[in-house]
Amino acid sequence: MAKTKKTSKVAKKATKKAIKAAPSRSKKSTIKRELLKVERKVERKLKSPETKKKIQEFEYDFGKITFVFGIMLSIIVGLALGTMSSIKMTAGIGLIYSIIFVLGIIVGVLNITVKEVNEFLIASITFLVAAGLNLYVINITLPKFGAVIQQVYFAIGVFVAPAATIVALKAMYELARNR
Repeated sequence: MAKTKKTSKVAKKATKKAIKAAPSRSKKSTIKRELLKVERKVERKLKSPETKKKIQEFEYDFGKITFVFGIMLSIIVGLALGTMSSIKMTAGIGLIYSIIFVLGIIVGVLNITVKEVNEFLIASITFLVAAGLNLYVINITLPKFGAVIQQVYFAIGVFVAPAATIVALKAMYELARNR
């Protein structure tokens, strides 16, 4: 009998502790209300013009950084491949060109705004046509540097062509949508 008395006292103490530790229904509903308030604040913050502007600025900055990195990588790859004529197209070089190509797509998607479409398309088409036509002349007039310049033009073309394609598709979509 003494054991049951001790056991019941211990059980009562444990039950009291558990009741105190467990949140009551009113506490649970208060927590839910607070969570809903926080969720609404976050939604309002995300929909605010300031937040949208910050997101656009981040995308634009990311696009600028991607553009600069893509051009620099294209020039470096072109110089490296132009000076080392013994390098054949291997998996590593193909991977580097794939990275340059993807960077061009990212630039086309993120960096070029509606206002810049015409200027970008004119500049990219001019570069691609001029680079293609000038390669023959460069190889004749500068035989020692022709291969280097040819590789640099090619690498920049791999970067610019997908960006121009994406921007052209966006421009065609806008034209079709506005009619």
